[in-house]
Amino acid sequence: VTKTGCDPLLPPCLKGRGTAQAVEGYKYILKRSELIDIQNNTPPIEAQEQKALFTWAELSLGKYPDLKWMYHIPNEGKRSKSNGAELVRQGLKKGVPDICLPVPRGKYHGLYIEMKRVGETLRDDQKKWMQALAKNGYCCYTGDKGWEDAAKAIVMYLNLKGEEDEI
Repeated sequence: VTKTGCDPLLPPCLKGRGTAQAVEGYKYILKRSELIDIQNNTPPIEAQEQKALFTWAELSLGKYPDLKWMYHIPNEGKRSKSNGAELVRQGLKKGVPDICLPVPRGKYHGLYIEMKRVGETLRDDQKKWMQALAKNGYCCYTGDKGWEDAAKAIVMYLNLKGEEDEI
């Protein structure tokens, strides 16, 4: 478990749940190897991983209908100073996680995911958000191992039953 209270591979609230099969079936559609830059042999960028995750979610709606509520929080990107200032006035907050699944499970109010390019780590402002959200009853996951691991974490979260269940 990291300092944020979130395991970089699986958050504590998702540990010990068998979901490999749930994601395995989609690998033929969304292979990480297809996302890798062949010329430079670099890992996919965060946006590519996130697109793959949302494609998986769309394909998984039949089995997990609550995925329809999962959404992206558009907090990233370069902006002009004036546009950035306007977005801050509208409520933009630095460090807010990328993805929210506002569906309660077990003892959690919802799931927040911060996607990262493989090998990247959380910034301090992102750690603070993840810590605060976890402290306030949300399950938090850092998706820095690729979309497949993020999908596994989501499946484990959605399969939580009672208050005693943790990830």
